Formats: sequence, C-alpha cells, structure tokens
Amino acid sequence: MKRIILFAMLCFLSFTCFAQDDDMEESEYAYVFDNHQIYIMAGATMPFGDWKDLFETKTGFGLDFGTVYYLKRLNENIAPFGLGVDANYIDFSLNRFPWDFNEKASFLSYGLELGPLASYNLVDELNLDLFYRFGSNMNFVTKLNDNDEINVFVGWKHSVGLNVRYRALKLGLEADLGKLRHANDDFDTKYGFSAFEIKIGGSF
Repeated sequence: MKRIILFAMLCFLSFTCFAQDDDMEESEYAYVFDNHQIYIMAGATMPFGDWKDLFETKTGFGLDFGTVYYLKRLNENIAPFGLGVDANYIDFSLNRFPWDFNEKASFLSYGLELGPLASYNLVDELNLDLFYRFGSNMNFVTKLNDNDEINVFVGWKHSVGLNVRYRALKLGLEADLGKLRHANDDFDTKYGFSAFEIKIGGSF
C-alpha cells in the first residue's frame, strides 16, 4: 500500500512539472509563487521518543535539499494563497549516541520525501509555508573510524512543518514522525524514529 501511495505522489509531481502554463498573464503574486523554487536548509535535529529514550541519541545536524513546484494556473485564482508540491531529494541527518566503554557511535540518516505545500503571502515578500511530506528513510548505525559491522535500519517517515520565508531567506520548524525496522536472522524489531528540527537556509 505504501508503494502505491509513493508511486501516486511521484506521478503527481511529474504532472505538476510539465503542466505549468508559462504563457498565461502574470499577476501581482507571480514573483512570490514562482513555478519552482530550489531550496537548501541546515540546522539542528533533536530526537525524541524511542530514538531518544532507547539510544540516548544526542542533538545532531540536519540538511535538506529539494524543490517546491507551485501550481501556477491554480494559484492565479486563489492569491494571496499558493499551493504546490514539496519534493525533498536529500533529507540527511547525523546524530551521535553512547556506545560501549564510553565510546560513541553515529546515526547517519538519509531519506527521500514528497508531499503538498500551502503558502500564504503576508505582505510584500514575507510568506508562510505549511507542508506535509511522506517518504522513505534509511539509517546507518556505525562507529566512525572503526571496522565494526554497519547496522542498517529502513522505514517510512511523515514530516510536517512551517517555514517563514522572506525573499531568499527561509527559517523552518519541522516535526518528523517515523518507524525504522532492523531485521536479521535472530530478530525483527521496529523502533520509533522521531525528531524536532530547526533549520535555516534559502531558496532560489
């Protein structure tokens, strides 16, 4: 079922990429809701739930790189509101947690997310973006500079957040809610994989 949902979202994204009408008359909000905006954001990732309690995971670093595709034809009729699709191609985080004998290991997480986005133009070039994204997530658990076996967790994640955007500058608050699965010959276990994120970056 999850594969069907992801496939449907990818089809929708493909449609929005090619369905923009560049010849239509520009409105006063055209500069706010461009056809697409590439963004990059970085900041703090603060685990909670199982990820925090079971592993004592520390606050780490997070990075996003993606594109917002606005539905230009629709937005011409609902301004100052804007609707679009948020495609996050790189959802990366690095967090440390305690290991045996006072050593530390690392969670290296990578995900690919897609979902709807709603924007509101407050005044001039000051905007609010509310988004929801759903996607896959893969987490590598390893001790850096060590030859130990790397453990791999895979799963799915939901993200909901709010961006405050002024011109090219963007400040974001986000909550990630997900589950990770770790399976081998001896056991099959699922863990909660959730975090709050505060990020700053830009779009162009």
